[in-house]
Amino acid sequence: CALGLSTMELSKKFSFVFGIDSSFSFMVEAKKKTNEAGITNVEFFVCDILSLPFKNQKFDLVFGLNIVEFLPLEKLLPMVHDLLKPHSMFVTTTPYDYNREVVYNPHLDDRTLRNALEKSGFEVTIKTKKESFIPWILKVNERTYLFYFLDLVEASKVSKHKH
Repeated sequence: CALGLSTMELSKKFSFVFGIDSSFSFMVEAKKKTNEAGITNVEFFVCDILSLPFKNQKFDLVFGLNIVEFLPLEKLLPMVHDLLKPHSMFVTTTPYDYNREVVYNPHLDDRTLRNALEKSGFEVTIKTKKESFIPWILKVNERTYLFYFLDLVEASKVSKHKH
């Protein structure tokens, strides 16, 4: 969840939201921001997304902002599938950007991602069947901004995971 901005937005729509990231520094900042905003229905965890502390809990939504290119889909998608209640949503974004340090799926594109989701027991929603180009601006520091496009995919859990 990085600095927790999307987590705070989700807290307006859901009774309780968990934010996770492998960066302790991000979690400290996210907790600080939610405390300053008076948000009390959020909790943050420093953990590896492929080894989560939520063993038997089932969720209404899993939101993964720019994570799919960094993880093995054959591990990530079944894990997300298991975390969700029936007919709940997995929403993910990715820039398909490979100019970053560590990328696990260098050949990931819109079709590959959507096919992997459908093979893992998800149905991609009609409105996200095709790649989207959502502009995204990331402030790196006072004088540097990154501008890129994200693909947004919404997928509903529709069946048991297919092995």
